[in-house]
Amino acid sequence: MSTAKNDRFLKIVTGVAIVAAILGGAMYMGGVMSPAPSVTPTMDKPGEAQVSTRAAAPSPAGLEGARAPRGPSLMEMATRPKVLPENELAAVRPAMEALLPDVETCWHQAVGDSPSRDAKVFVKFEIGTEAGATDLEVESKGIGMPVMHECIKALFSDRGFSGAAAGTTVFWPLILDPDSGVSLAEPL
Repeated sequence: MSTAKNDRFLKIVTGVAIVAAILGGAMYMGGVMSPAPSVTPTMDKPGEAQVSTRAAAPSPAGLEGARAPRGPSLMEMATRPKVLPENELAAVRPAMEALLPDVETCWHQAVGDSPSRDAKVFVKFEIGTEAGATDLEVESKGIGMPVMHECIKALFSDRGFSGAAAGTTVFWPLILDPDSGVSLAEPL
């Protein structure tokens, strides 16, 4: 009698294991076949840019199961400029370029006349109704100098972005290179 109970128990356990394997495999394949997530760079932690993700929109009818084309890597997204709305990029870029000599001055004041290593500074702000930078955040990677951050904040607060629309959000990494100076990261 105990053998019959054991056989029944083994059949139930085997059935549950098969169902779990099938459901687990289906969930895994659903995760692999879903479109890539949308990526937005943020600066939540002091000293380094972080990346947050959110689920992408469902695929259009007829394309279920098709792989989405590969976009830029997470690191590329975290180190590339982002201007929203995107059509304001052309208006923001010249103002950003005009700030580069002054950003280099801030850098040299902070580290001296002979900086020894590469670094990146991430600026994030919104263009206000008076064409100035509001909600300004400055973070850096490879160099952590509060004096330099404050100098850059003062630069961006004092300058205008008159060509861009109010409400435009800007995230733009600046590249600090001891050999070539300060430059803008290029958009994708």
